[in-house]
Parts: sequence; C-alpha cells; structure tokens
Amino acid sequence: MRCATPASAVELIRTQGYAVMSGADASALADTLDDTRKKDAVEVSAGRLHYEMTRRLRKRDERVRGVIDEAVAPQLRALAAAYLGTDNVRLTQVQFLDSLPDSAAQIWHCDNAERGLTFILPLERIGSDMGPTEVLPRSHLGDWRAFATTRRRLVGPVSTGEVVCFDARLLHRGGANES
Repeated sequence: MRCATPASAVELIRTQGYAVMSGADASALADTLDDTRKKDAVEVSAGRLHYEMTRRLRKRDERVRGVIDEAVAPQLRALAAAYLGTDNVRLTQVQFLDSLPDSAAQIWHCDNAERGLTFILPLERIGSDMGPTEVLPRSHLGDWRAFATTRRRLVGPVSTGEVVCFDARLLHRGGANES
C-alpha cells in the first residue's frame, strides 16, 4: 500500500502491517557497494545471496555504515520513532540481498517476534518478474484465525527512491526471481 507521508505510513503499518513510501534515497548506498560483498555473501536459498554487515564489523564496511548513517537512516529513524512511540530507536541489522535470476522464493517468515520495523530499500528497480516481497497483511497482529481468509499481497514493482517498511512480526517472503 503506497502512501504519501510518514504519518500515513505509520497508520498503514499499524493496521495492515506494511507500507511503501517515497523519499528514501539509497543511491549513495548503491555507489558504495562493491564485488567484495558478493565474495562474502551466503547463499541462504537457491540463488538468494545475503551479506550481513552488522555482525561482521569489518573495516571495509565503515564507508557503507557511514552512508547509511548520513543518507538513509535519518528519514527511516523518524518513521520508526513515530511508529514505536519513542525516540530511542537504533539500527540493529543491515543485510544486503541479491536475488539472482531463477532464484527460488523464500519461505514465509517474520524478522522478529518483538515489535520493530524492517525496511527494504531497492538499489535498482524491482519489477514483478524479479521476485518482489510478498506479505500477509495484518499477520503482525497475531490473530492467526484471520489467515484462513487473508490473501498474500505482492509489494511491487518497487523503484529506487521508495522504501518498503513493515512491522518485523509481519509474515513475508521474497518471491521467486523469474527474470
């Protein structure tokens, strides 16, 4: 569900579990990434490479962390503070995902059992054939009976400059990349 303001994003995340909002420019982040990340990436499912930065505090990641802190985090931190009702928010994990052509869909999962936010910032346009994120709306609310009638929603296509934000308890998965 696309929204125009952080306030409307907060309301959508509270009720539906997710929102897509403009204004998260990750272009500087894309410019700082290089092929060394791919060498250290772990293939978590067929064709899906993950590189996790926060647990691997490497010297070469300092530049990427700096770009995140300066260019990306401030706008997302404000949204997180509004959603969580506190200014005491912090970045706890950074993960880069490369979904290669013909990669399989992920299993349905949530990122955390506790309330928090997950942000997805595409570094390139994610078309419908590239396996954009799928969500089960309202699953973050914990009413498991509702899932019998809940239909999954495709969150895409998503362009650079947009951010997919969702409650970390929301059931979601990366779709199969059929490109």
